[in-house]
Amino acid sequence: MKKRTLQKRILWLLFLVAVYCLGQFIIIPFVSTKIAEHYLRKNTLLRVIGMYTGAQTSRPSLLMLGIGPYMSANIVLQAITSLDIAKLRNMSAHDTGILINFLSLFFGILQGIMYAYNLRPALIYIGFFGHNVSFLLTTIVLIAGAMIAVFLANLNSEKGIGGSAMLMLPQLLVSLPTILKHGWGNGTYKFTTSNLIIVFVVVILLIPCGLALTRAEERLPLRNPMLTSNFAESFFPLRLLLGGAMPFMFSNTLFMLPRMLSGNVKKFKNIVLSLTSLNQVSGILFYILIIIILNFIFGIISLQPSVKARELKESGCYFYETVAGADTESFLLKHFIRLTWISSLFLILISVWPLILGLKWHQLANLTPFIGNAFIIITIVYAAKQEYQTLNNERKYVINMWAKN
Repeated sequence: MKKRTLQKRILWLLFLVAVYCLGQFIIIPFVSTKIAEHYLRKNTLLRVIGMYTGAQTSRPSLLMLGIGPYMSANIVLQAITSLDIAKLRNMSAHDTGILINFLSLFFGILQGIMYAYNLRPALIYIGFFGHNVSFLLTTIVLIAGAMIAVFLANLNSEKGIGGSAMLMLPQLLVSLPTILKHGWGNGTYKFTTSNLIIVFVVVILLIPCGLALTRAEERLPLRNPMLTSNFAESFFPLRLLLGGAMPFMFSNTLFMLPRMLSGNVKKFKNIVLSLTSLNQVSGILFYILIIIILNFIFGIISLQPSVKARELKESGCYFYETVAGADTESFLLKHFIRLTWISSLFLILISVWPLILGLKWHQLANLTPFIGNAFIIITIVYAAKQEYQTLNNERKYVINMWAKN
C-alpha cells in the first residue's frame, strides 16, 4: 500500500511538471508571437524574474507568470504569520489555503498587468464597441494562467513530492547556460574548453558546500518538567541557513532592476547604476550588504521567534535557565543572529569570489548569478529528496510492522 502511494506521488510529480511545461507553450491568442519574442528578448528584468519563478518569459504563453504570484503570496503570508496575530493563528488549514489563493490572485493581477504592459507593442487589435480590448483580454489570460499554476502547485504539494518549488526546477535548469553566458549584463561568458572546466570545478565544489549549508543546524536542548526520563530528552533544531536560497533569488533580481530603469531616468542611472555595477568595488560591497540583509529578513520570517516561543510555552517545554515567553524569544533571537552571521559569511564566500576576479576578467563575474541559480536548484532537490526519504522510511516501517505481525 505504502509502496504504491510513493509511486503514485512520483507519477503525480512527473505528470504535473509535464502539464506545467506544456502550459508554457500555449500561446496567448491576442499577441503577435514574433513581435512579442523580439521585445521579450530585450526585457532583461522579466527574463531574470522568470528564471526564479519557473516562468517562461521568452514567449507570450498561458503560464507566462509561472508560480511568481504563488511564491509572493506564501512569502507575504509567512511574514504576517510571524507577527503571531491571533486571528491568523486560529485559522484552519482550509482557511489558510483560501487566503493563499486570494493573495495569489492579487499578485497575479498585479503581475498580469505588468506583463501585459510589456507586451503592448505585440498586441493584436480586437475591437469591442469601438474600443481595443486586447490589453484587457491578455491580462485576463495571464491572470487565469497564474491561477492554473497555483492549482498545479497546490496539487503537487498534496499529491506529489517537493511542493510548489518542483515546478520551478525545469526552468531553473534550462536557464543555467543563459545566466552563465549573460549574467547581469556586465560581460559575456564564452563557452571555451577552459571556461567550461572552470564551471565544472565550481559545480563539483558547490554541491557538497550547498548540501552542507542546507543540512547544518544547531540543536538547542529542550526540557520539560513533566518528563524526567533520559529517554525523553529532546532538542530544538535551529537551521544554519534559515533563509534558504532566497537571498540569491532576490539579490539577482534586485541587481537587474537598476539596469531596467536606467534607460529612462538619467539621475537614477548616474547614482544607482554605479552603485549596483559589479565591475566596481562599490557594487561588490553593495551586493554583500544585500546578501546579508536578505539572509536576515528571510531567516527571521522562517524562524518566527514569537510564534515558536509561544508554542514552546504552551507545550510546557523550555530552555535551560530561560523563562518561557519573552525570554525564550530573546534566547532564540540571540542564537538566530549568531547563526545568520555565520551563514551570511558562507554565502558571501561562495558567491563573491567571482566578482572580485571579475574586476580584472569581466566574464568571470557571471559565475556569481550562476552559482546563485545552482544553489537554488540544490536546495529544491535536497528538500524533495528529504520528503522522498521520509515517505520511503514510513513505507519500510509499515512493512516491518506487517512482517512482525
